[in-house]
Amino acid sequence: MSTVANATPSSLQPEQLNAVAADCVALEQIRVFRQLLVLRCGVVTVAIAVVGLLLGLLHTFAYWFSVGIFAGAPAATWIVERQRERSLRKKVVKSS
Repeated sequence: MSTVANATPSSLQPEQLNAVAADCVALEQIRVFRQLLVLRCGVVTVAIAVVGLLLGLLHTFAYWFSVGIFAGAPAATWIVERQRERSLRKKVVKSS
């Protein structure tokens, strides 16, 4: 982002600047969403792990499947965040 901020006004078209700014906002929203998702899914994962092990209410497959689903959601969001970050980096380099 510092490259775009330091660029001369004549070298950037308003459309390019708008696209980069929109991607920055989208990336920040994804980061906040991921952080909230990690917190919430982490609490559910720990609850499943503790209750499942202590009470033995879940079969082995159901236990690991539940833990995997709630641990996989933040991981998938992290992958999307990394893709957006790469895309933004390419746009910044291309526009400079």
